Amino acid sequence: MGLCERALGTFGVVLLVSACTLGRPSQSTLPPEGATAADSVTPERATARPTSAAPPTTLPSPTVSTLPSATALPVVYTGTPFPNECRTSRDGLLSLTSGLELPDRFTEPDPAREPTDFDVNSYFTVLRHLSVEEGHSLDWVYFSDHLGGKPLIYARPNNQPPHATYTDYLHSLGESPSDERSYGRLPHAYDYMESVRADDTPESYLQLLVLVVMADQFHLFWHGLYNDAFFMCDEADVQPGMGGLTAFDLSLPEDVMDAARGFQLSPTVRLGAESATVRYAVFTKWGGFIEVSYEISRDFPHPIISGDSRLLVEYDCGIMF
Repeated sequence: MGLCERALGTFGVVLLVSACTLGRPSQSTLPPEGATAADSVTPERATARPTSAAPPTTLPSPTVSTLPSATALPVVYTGTPFPNECRTSRDGLLSLTSGLELPDRFTEPDPAREPTDFDVNSYFTVLRHLSVEEGHSLDWVYFSDHLGGKPLIYARPNNQPPHATYTDYLHSLGESPSDERSYGRLPHAYDYMESVRADDTPESYLQLLVLVVMADQFHLFWHGLYNDAFFMCDEADVQPGMGGLTAFDLSLPEDVMDAARGFQLSPTVRLGAESATVRYAVFTKWGGFIEVSYEISRDFPHPIISGDSRLLVEYDCGIMF
């Protein structure tokens, strides 16, 4: 079972900022802090690969209504920056989803999918270092409650028909809807990542995290819009109306922008013999600028081995749905 926790929160509302466990964890640890940028060069793969028979576990979940520790990560950055690859990947996904209109049926309880709905497999026309496991495709169902709605992506064999509704999908797993909410993380929301394969280039591990952050940011309705994490590519992304602030007739204060530009916001990737370490930053209107770091196994299905996050610059738009 793939498990993912992406919870950060203010005002008791869960925000989705990508902290994810993509499969079986290994026993490796993050590389030493003394590593250099030379570590980003692909080393020879070791012939003996560690395995673990331990059951799946999740990373420690941040407590709702608390922000990450401001001292969780060192300020010394290692790894190669990838601002251009980041911008190509992020903006490419945005170009696929930004013009989508929310069908009226998605505001009703347990709405059904239609064949003409958005195809999430189009993401891989942009994320060319990623692919879906052979014989499988990505698909999605829509979760709707009286507070809003959002998609849930899943992987299915190509010879299996798609599920029509969120309830149908849960029934296929022997489960039923319970207390899910459109502002929180849905069960199984990131299981699909166990079917996504990286081509083992540094760019592929960056694209894995871009996919995790952005894949379900379409057809968001009402409280589903709290899933607003904006993937930062460099300091030039810091703009007054960034992250959808203009839609609320808001802009970032100058002091917040100046503080954010003082950090390295370009994502970095460092390859080790067994794992890749990706560091990136996101912006959310309900939290500010947050830095995240993950060590990801280079073996498919690329379980996340460890992760951490820290608040860089705090900001809250003050809007509550």
